[in-house]
Amino acid sequence: MRICWVAYSSVHPATTDERVIFPTDFAHLRQRLPDLPISELVADAALGYTACLQAIYTARAIPVVDRRADSSDQDPAACVLRGYNADGQPLCAHGYPMTFNGLDYERLRATWACRQACTRGATPNRADADCPFRDSQRPLALVKHVQLVFTHPDGSTHARLARLYPYRSAL
Repeated sequence: MRICWVAYSSVHPATTDERVIFPTDFAHLRQRLPDLPISELVADAALGYTACLQAIYTARAIPVVDRRADSSDQDPAACVLRGYNADGQPLCAHGYPMTFNGLDYERLRATWACRQACTRGATPNRADADCPFRDSQRPLALVKHVQLVFTHPDGSTHARLARLYPYRSAL
């Protein structure tokens, strides 16, 4: 059985930055209802920042936060460099969108797989042909785990804009 409700919110002007108020409000909720199990916390893009996401992860909940726009969303090369597109869908190193492959509630992360997208559809280019994940013995090919901190292919990290659930999905 699932129940969805607005459990607690303080009153602030609409222009108040959620990064300032959410961690305190959420801590107040957790203090008042410490045994309340929260499996997912659904919110708008205002909670898509490190301070807010950290509070949600600390409560062992999965954040289902709306996508937050970034200035590089319209630049395909920038999306490939950061590892996800404007909808927060992870991309492989060649820029192909990856496929949602499930959610791990124990580890608080989602798994996305490329499933060798470079072998289907459009004619592959030379870089696609050199992809080390084009191996018939590995049908999932490249696998990425998305959690609070998103790790780029070069090893650098930032708080995620990549999503745990696919945008506009029925999940």
